[in-house]
Parts: sequence; structure tokens; C-alpha cells
Amino acid sequence: MDDKDFVLLKTLYKEKNITHTAKRLFISQPAISDRLKRLEAEFGCQLFIRQPRGIVFTPQGEVLMRFIDQTNDGYRRVKNMISSPVGETFGSLTIACSEFVTRYELPQLLSGFTKENPGVEVSVRSGIGSTCYGDFLKGKFDVCIIHSDFNWAEEKRKIWSSNLCLFSKDPISLDKLPQTPCIHCISNTALRSLTDNWGYSKFREKPRTRIETASMDSAIKMVQQGLGFSLLPEICAREVPDLCVTPIQSVKGEPVPYDAWMYYRSQYQLNKGMQLFIEYVDEYLKK
Repeated sequence: MDDKDFVLLKTLYKEKNITHTAKRLFISQPAISDRLKRLEAEFGCQLFIRQPRGIVFTPQGEVLMRFIDQTNDGYRRVKNMISSPVGETFGSLTIACSEFVTRYELPQLLSGFTKENPGVEVSVRSGIGSTCYGDFLKGKFDVCIIHSDFNWAEEKRKIWSSNLCLFSKDPISLDKLPQTPCIHCISNTALRSLTDNWGYSKFREKPRTRIETASMDSAIKMVQQGLGFSLLPEICAREVPDLCVTPIQSVKGEPVPYDAWMYYRSQYQLNKGMQLFIEYVDEYLKK
């Protein structure tokens, strides 16, 4: 195997189709098919299953792809450590964060960081919090920012917090919530767990779910149409001045916080871009 094989396999793994891979890499289909056969002969096992509509990687092929991902990540980290011109800002930074963080919290932080450190190449991927954390654990990202408080053994800190509120089109008495239709954002497991726990502790039952949606934006639009209420972080109120926003409290009479956590590794100083980001966050949080 060589670098060209790495590029070929990563593209094929993404496209799952030889024709599409050939178009992206400007290589003929017969050349790709021939190279795949040579790779299988080199490893002495079947790596791909050829189907009428595309390519499926066998379990052995999946193992090979994990090796390629780890190799590429290791190369990038080594390059960050040894290739900087003295006295210049350099390096790269990869961030995995939940969609809520990307929408409401990350833009201002990232804007200030990139202005101060234009030499750092920043890459951000937004998605479901649990998926982001899983990819972070695999070493695919330098930093992970999500709203789930996992038992991470290395560096972790709380960087944002927004109290949970009741969003409704018209005022609602909290006593009537168990009988009032609720709109849940099911893709955000951290928020769903927080709201369910609050409902159990307050009323000994979950809210009566009418609508389950994949995004907070959709939940807010449903609330605006009077289809029910939704429990969302207070920060969402910035964009919906037409809704009633009522802070909720725990059984102890305290606010219910929706916290964002940043995860990173103890040896972050080995990556100059990551070191600069952590230092910037320290100063940002003091403001």
C-alpha cells in the first residue's frame, strides 16, 4: 500500500461506488478495479463485496479503513508538532460539536479565535452529540464540545450554560403541564434526558408528547403555531420574541442548567493549534 491507495480507499469508502470514485479521482474504472484486486491479493482476504449498485466493505475491509484513519490522524499530529516556522502561528485544529453548539454558542468564540490566529487551520463538524463524542474518542477530532457530561478521564471543562425554560405561544400554568401537549426534540439526547428527568421529579410523570422532531428549530416553529409547549435552553429566546418564555425550576427551587462541556486531551500542548485554542478559551471565559 502507498499514499495513493489511502486516497483511493478513503474516497471509495465515502462514495461506496466505483463509478463515482473514478469521477472524483479522475481514474478509469478498470484501473480502480485492478487496484482493488491487487490489494485483496496483498492482504490475502476479501476486502470488498461488489454489488450491482456499489461496493460494500467486508469486516476485514472495515479494519483496514480504521487503520487508515488512525494513520492519517497520526501523520497530521506529527506534522503539527515538527513543521512550524519559528515565531509564526501555525497548526491545525479539528472540532466536533453538537448542532446546538454550532448554532448558538460556537460562532462568536470561533470568530474571535480565527481573527487572533489566522495561521491556524480550523475544521468544524457539527452533528449529534453522542456521535461527535464517539468520533472524538477514536481520535478523529482534537476538541469535542457537546451538552453531555461524560466521565472523560483527561481534560474537560464547562464552558457555557443556559437555563432551561418553557416555550409556549400563550402563558401556561406549570400545574397543567402533564395534560398539555409537549413537543420534544428527539435528536438531542442530552436535552431529552434533562427534560424527562425534570418532568419525573416535578410531576412523577413525563410530559404528554404530541410531536417529536429532529431539531430545535422545528420544535420552535411548532410552538409558534400553538401545537404545544417545548422545554428549551433560554438562549433560544433570542430569535423568538413572540413566544412566552418561562424559566423552570427544580424541586429545590433552583434553575435547571443546560451545560456545554469541552473535552480535550492532556497533551494538547503537542498540537500548537490546539494549544492556542485552549489558551484562547481560558481568556474568553474570563470576559
